[in-house]
Amino acid sequence: MSELVNDNESFSLKKSQMEAEGLDPVLVNKGFDSLKEEFPAIYSLLVIKNGKLVFEKYNTGIYPFYKNIYSGLKKAQYRGMGKIFRFSDLSFRDVYDGKWNIRSVTKCVLSLLAGVAVDKGYIPSLDNRVIGYFPEYESQAAREKNNIRIRHLLSMKSGLESIEKRAMSISMIKSSDWIKFILNLNFESTPGEKFSFNTADSHLLSGVLSRASGMSTLELAQKYLFKPLNINSVYWENDPKGFHFGGSNLFMLPVDLAKIGLLVLNGGMAGNNRIISAEWINESMSKASIAEDGYSYGYCWRIGNIKSEKTGRNYQAYSGSGAGGQRLYIIPSLDIVMVTVGRLTFGFDRSFSIERFMEKYLLPSAEEK
Repeated sequence: MSELVNDNESFSLKKSQMEAEGLDPVLVNKGFDSLKEEFPAIYSLLVIKNGKLVFEKYNTGIYPFYKNIYSGLKKAQYRGMGKIFRFSDLSFRDVYDGKWNIRSVTKCVLSLLAGVAVDKGYIPSLDNRVIGYFPEYESQAAREKNNIRIRHLLSMKSGLESIEKRAMSISMIKSSDWIKFILNLNFESTPGEKFSFNTADSHLLSGVLSRASGMSTLELAQKYLFKPLNINSVYWENDPKGFHFGGSNLFMLPVDLAKIGLLVLNGGMAGNNRIISAEWINESMSKASIAEDGYSYGYCWRIGNIKSEKTGRNYQAYSGSGAGGQRLYIIPSLDIVMVTVGRLTFGFDRSFSIERFMEKYLLPSAEEK
């Protein structure tokens, strides 16, 4: 089994060489060079194989470039947008204090925190009504919203109108009360009936976790997830009412995101320590919905196959995907975790090249020679 190492109560990743773990280093390095050409906005690529970090490379030209751009024009643009739309420049920022915005991969972390809340008894049942955690809004919410359950938020089946449409996410961010904004959204379907990717669901879930645990979502994460994994450098943006953004804007180091992937690969174990129950990992990775892009969806995790260009074999992968090249892939049959982070490019996103890298280089490098 893959493992995290407990060294004086401080967890860290073992390191190894690609050849020692059955990967072709020539092919993987060639693939990374190709990926940088196809997707210049990529910042880093990390691969864990057999529980060991075997590949960790950075696009060395991008970070100084990014810092220079941000300190000048980009910083002025972001702050100008913030003044116009009345929200923090962090909503679009890629890097904060050396940490990278993992964007919608934040939802995967949120799924794990929901598992923590269930395991610790903060949430007795996923069938609890969401509105019950927000009594101050109960009289304002339409009666149908009483039917939204926690499991609907995890599986993106709240039925609420998706804020991904018509720039509604900006309207939410501009508002002084994000939870109220979400609870005032119209219904597109009956709760539990239809999948619709909706960051509003994730933000409601963050609010539920905070209310259920009596801690902020970040405090919950630090106590039960980040600290046990020796993840010490994070920033998580919060809304005007203090709820951390459930759908995005968790900033962390790429290697720490890889630790989270390894935790999931190991069924919730970190070394000899049980962090999250195996039952939750299995349930959250089970197909709960079919998404518009053809992927299945668990509890905030995408589930689909990636095909090796060499053999034509399909490998099931569990993944999180964020705008600008933020990716977390877990491939159990090959004992692989892969992480990428990159820059948001506003309309010129070539992050589809990441999956091509896996199909053409990473998967073939792991197959029997």
